[in-house]
Amino acid sequence: MADYGSYFIQEGSPINQGYVLKVDRIIQTQEDLDYVEELSKKYKEITDENGNVTGRKDYFQTYKRPELGDVLYKDMNGDGTLDDNDRIKRGHGTAPRFFYDINVGFEYKGFDFSMLMSGTGNYYVQYQNMHTTNLAVSGYQIGQEIADGRWYEGRETPAKYPRLLINDSRNTRASDLWESNKRFFKIRNIQLGYSLPQRWLKPVLLSRARVFCSLENFFTFTDYQGLDPETSGINYPTMRQASFGVNVSF
Repeated sequence: MADYGSYFIQEGSPINQGYVLKVDRIIQTQEDLDYVEELSKKYKEITDENGNVTGRKDYFQTYKRPELGDVLYKDMNGDGTLDDNDRIKRGHGTAPRFFYDINVGFEYKGFDFSMLMSGTGNYYVQYQNMHTTNLAVSGYQIGQEIADGRWYEGRETPAKYPRLLINDSRNTRASDLWESNKRFFKIRNIQLGYSLPQRWLKPVLLSRARVFCSLENFFTFTDYQGLDPETSGINYPTMRQASFGVNVSF
């Protein structure tokens, strides 16, 4: 297996499958602090090749002990300590599970209607890039969702995101906290048209005239928090367009 931090490559698994930590909670109450205190008493015994205990590894030895506003990760392998071995596989790599398209249309008494729809299956990504990181350093921007949802001293409602830290990555490790599903369903195009009757066209020497209106990319259904599930980072999203027109044939 080739380990690349937040994803890995292994024979028999999707390419670049997610490899992340699972979050237990964000430490926000005295009860949470008491829970951390209990966890700090856990440890993993280190043994030599003969099975003799040569030392121990404390629960928070690898990852810093969380304080108020910090993320607490889960000990997924149950060995009594938090480290990279507690990461779990997530998602199906760098591509959605599947793609699909649906095209419908009909004509009736001069009217015509068409609609093009498309979407994808599950596609998990780490929603943690330049415009949404929670590292409060010069040159970085904080998304409003994270700014409003972060933990801070005196907050009266439960925080969705951890506190902002400088030069400290304890809360920004790849985990399911920052995971977002980019699956989507889009109505890419809706068009309604009307072809004028031939009896109206003969006096003006036209063989066909059709008026229409069209909506492009107006409706997207997704859980993704970014600008557009088909783009990444701060790339410009797909534009919405409304158009009206007339097709004429002589």
